[in-house]
Amino acid sequence: MQSSLNLIPLTPLSIHLPLLIYLPGMDGTGTLLQPQLKYLQDHFEVWGLSIPPHDRSSWLVLAQALYDLIQPLYSGKKRLLYLCGESFGGCLALQLLSQYPYLSDRLILVNPASAFQHQPLLRFSVPFVHWFAPTLYPLATIALLPFLVDSDRVSQDNRQALLRAMQSVKPETAAWRLSLLEQFDLKQLNLYRIQQPTLIIAGEHDRLLPSASESDRLSQKLINSQTIVLSRSSHACLLESEINLVEILQRSQFLSQISPILAAIPG
Repeated sequence: MQSSLNLIPLTPLSIHLPLLIYLPGMDGTGTLLQPQLKYLQDHFEVWGLSIPPHDRSSWLVLAQALYDLIQPLYSGKKRLLYLCGESFGGCLALQLLSQYPYLSDRLILVNPASAFQHQPLLRFSVPFVHWFAPTLYPLATIALLPFLVDSDRVSQDNRQALLRAMQSVKPETAAWRLSLLEQFDLKQLNLYRIQQPTLIIAGEHDRLLPSASESDRLSQKLINSQTIVLSRSSHACLLESEINLVEILQRSQFLSQISPILAAIPG
């Protein structure tokens, strides 16, 4: 099966800036990085991955298609490439770099969903999502919202943007992507091949997944990694008004030299 992924420029093109490729969560829209773009645009040329709602590709096919999109942007260019995967996109980033370990210079993982298969209640829900009636599915996404964001930390506009992104995914597509997360197994990946500096960002108050403990597990498997724990953040932390991704990168020295640390940042 051939995938139909697209890369969308999210900031003005600038050959003098490093590339940052954003891999989105379950929505697959690539648009939920919007609140961070005002900070990122002075430091990066940012592209977002868009996964069409009808896409039913496997992890291997997604990774191959993504490589084919990124490689022409990066090949032969004298600038760094940062790969930033959030939630579902964090798993895709790990899949991609386990297959093509030299594709990027830096890796950023934001609440990666690699712990999904260890969550029995979430796995139990997978077979039922496909059967949601069109009238019930929007209600289900509304019910899920408190597990993704803290309403006190995310503006109304950003909550609405998240809801629109979630509701743009049909039940059968959501079921497929959940089934991919259910299959995702770190033990099946050649994580030892991922040797570029890696920053793992975890929301300590993530109500959907145990992101803080998962960041510890990942840091033991990724040999050149450091972890940032955002002490008050939820799953969709990049939508939070107080979170500035560039500031986090700077405080972790991820825009310059890399030194493995474990930090807890009041977020």
